Amino acid sequence: VGPVSFTAQVTDQGGGPNEKLFSFEILSAVGIVTVSLPDWTVNAPYSQQLQASGGAGPYTWVDRDGDLAGTGLSLAADGSLTGTPGTPGPVSFWAHVTDNNGSTDERQFSFTVNPALEFTTVILPDWTEGVAYSEQIFVTGGTGTRSFSDQNGDLAGTGLSVSATGEVSGTPLAAGPISFTAQVTDQGGGSAAQLYSFTINSPIAITTATLPDGAVGSSYTALIESAGGTGAAHWLDKNSDLVGTGLTLTDNGILYGIPTLEQVITFTAQVTDDVGSVDEALFTFEIFLTFLCADIDNDGTGPNIADLVYLVDFMFNSGPPPDILASADFDADDEITIADLVMLVDFMFNSGSPLTCN
Repeated sequence: VGPVSFTAQVTDQGGGPNEKLFSFEILSAVGIVTVSLPDWTVNAPYSQQLQASGGAGPYTWVDRDGDLAGTGLSLAADGSLTGTPGTPGPVSFWAHVTDNNGSTDERQFSFTVNPALEFTTVILPDWTEGVAYSEQIFVTGGTGTRSFSDQNGDLAGTGLSVSATGEVSGTPLAAGPISFTAQVTDQGGGSAAQLYSFTINSPIAITTATLPDGAVGSSYTALIESAGGTGAAHWLDKNSDLVGTGLTLTDNGILYGIPTLEQVITFTAQVTDDVGSVDEALFTFEIFLTFLCADIDNDGTGPNIADLVYLVDFMFNSGPPPDILASADFDADDEITIADLVMLVDFMFNSGSPLTCN
């Protein structure tokens, strides 16, 4: 390989010499320098240029065995491999190149046509305003690295965005519907799009303002309600203030039980939705003692002689006080006096006015 020079001499019959210098070059044989072809995605236009060196141009290329037939691809005489592969799967063919002097080379190329990109994530969950959002969009098929985008920029101003890796994230700024089209492209010319629609709900908020009072020993039930949020509302007694009261707050917001003591109950109810929105409210209500008016000995009956004796014993013989002072306070002056005793006797023995306890 390289330049060649020589002098050719010819002599005629008369003995007169004649000579001429000739120069030319010995070229290297043609050789294919393209070593591989990239994988691709079905239905995406394909265009790759095969390269050769050496020999004497121009080069002429052919698909030696016609293996590209039916693949949607073809090899042109100038070495360009083009077309649109219509079927996923492996592609293998022998490229044969010939230079202008008849020197040849050939090489087998193999690559894969991958299935089309397809979204496997078809829905995105509803969420709550002000709560951080993070959902991954998944696809199958395609070739190489996939890159995602918000095709029409519809997420602008919502507080959410789509990363190149397909993560929808951010903190929703306002309640309302959201619709956007996610687009994915790959390194093999493939692309696909998917429309997503979901709702941003208003923050969860407790709507119950007050709770009813209750009575010692009596069944108590009250429902604490909320509005807004996403999914189910989950309730708890934030600081465990109900412990020992006989009452329990369930996960679905029912406050129930049998109060054990006369007392004022104060507790903080906290509610959380399925995505982390939180609200809380302080409730205060009272548990009262229950009694029968004039049941001074608190035996569940009365008034009767036993109640009268109990009251007289308390007032004049230093006996025990009534369990519930109000059961003998008939004139509502917040103390037990002779006036209360007279009213009890008058009711029991003289058909006096009905007794009332306040």
